[in-house]
Amino acid sequence: MARYAAIDIGSNSIRMEVADKEPGSPMVIVASEREVTRLGESVFRTGKISREAVDLTCQVLARMASQYKKLDVAGVRAVATSAVRDARNQAEFIERASQSAGAAVDVISGREEARLIHLGVQSRWPQPNRRVLVVDIGGGSVEIVAGEDGRIEDAVSKPLGAVRLRELFLASDPPSELELRRMQEYIEEKLDGVAGRFGTARWDRAIVTSATASAVACAIGGVPRPKRDRVDRVRMSAAQIRQFYRRLSPLDLARRRRVTGIGPRRAEIIVPGVCVLVRIVGVFGLGSLYYSAAGVRDGIVADLAARGVGRERAQLSPEQRKEVERISLRYGVP
Repeated sequence: MARYAAIDIGSNSIRMEVADKEPGSPMVIVASEREVTRLGESVFRTGKISREAVDLTCQVLARMASQYKKLDVAGVRAVATSAVRDARNQAEFIERASQSAGAAVDVISGREEARLIHLGVQSRWPQPNRRVLVVDIGGGSVEIVAGEDGRIEDAVSKPLGAVRLRELFLASDPPSELELRRMQEYIEEKLDGVAGRFGTARWDRAIVTSATASAVACAIGGVPRPKRDRVDRVRMSAAQIRQFYRRLSPLDLARRRRVTGIGPRRAEIIVPGVCVLVRIVGVFGLGSLYYSAAGVRDGIVADLAARGVGRERAQLSPEQRKEVERISLRYGVP
């Protein structure tokens, strides 16, 4: 079985996952790590990634690279999403980030991000013979994917991430009614026509991913953040999600941090994240959603495995792999 490393450089956090995977077999996660970096904060304010954010991101990437390099992976892929897509200093960031990550960082499109999210969900929680809607609420963007029997029908990416919306609309603590109303109107404008694009056939299941969704599932279920693995595949009704938003939106940051399941950093951006979720539930007329812990990183691993990346290397003994690496370094072969 081949082992792969995946790094997802998001607008709010960086995630790294190392997993064993063969096509048609369940994924076995060997190591995972997540670090909040808020890469998108400066981008959504100024159009550029700040030097502080670049430095922090590169420190985190170097630590993650050190970890996956000890685990003898057959292949690695690192991707950057919404904030880096938008950044005017993208090229400078990618050069430094690639050096720190030990692999070339790909700036992927919103559609490719959606594809990887869908693939990640299908790899960890297959949905055969079902028409499925998958929603991911990130820090900079929201991906919405329609699929049937494991195949993508259509996908869209919208600039409605939780960090982005907070920077654009929520200056007060707690948010004012005017700020919330303007944010809601902006979300509705960006979602206009999306449901119609995906057709009128019913959904057999709607699945929501991301740390925002995890926090909502934990809060609704009263599950402490350190035990969030318990909420994977948990069902949340539309009524529960709307009720949670009504409870959450009037709270200031200090009180949001005391809500079970959210966590101190997530509390800073949870209001816009849940607002987007409420609007998506309404736009698509969903009665409920299931939370999935899957994400881009799982899609990367599944994609590398499906393409057979590094399979020959995975079949070598540790001694043979070391010899291949020694020769590669000596002759400058990548």
